[in-house]
Amino acid sequence: KEPPEVTIDYDHLIVSVGCKVDDRGVPGAKRALRLKCTEDARKLREAVGECFEFASRPDVADSSPESTKERSRRVTFFIVGGGPTGVELAGELHDLFEDVTRPYKGTYPKLADSIRVILAHSGPDLVPQFDENLREEALKS
Repeated sequence: KEPPEVTIDYDHLIVSVGCKVDDRGVPGAKRALRLKCTEDARKLREAVGECFEFASRPDVADSSPESTKERSRRVTFFIVGGGPTGVELAGELHDLFEDVTRPYKGTYPKLADSIRVILAHSGPDLVPQFDENLREEALKS
């Protein structure tokens, strides 16, 4: 049985991860950044930085409804794949975002309320190759 289709607004930054790319059932994932090699990681780091820079621009940083929507769109990160790489990437992005949005110390404190990390996985469990207790911990975090 196919899972129900869900529509989520997100930026153009989509990441598909895993040992074998399987982006079936995720419209737009074919255009996603991959995470298979060092060059892919470099491109991903650059793309994340560009998203933060754009969302911090004065014309996007004000509190108008249009700016708020665009800022949120630019710092919403959609990760395809709930295997070890996808779960690890989601956790690392979360840690990075906590660091760069710290008041008085982070580079982007004004973006703290706008950032979202969304992890999409087609199976019933994250990291399905792990033991059940580890799968439950992955879901909690």
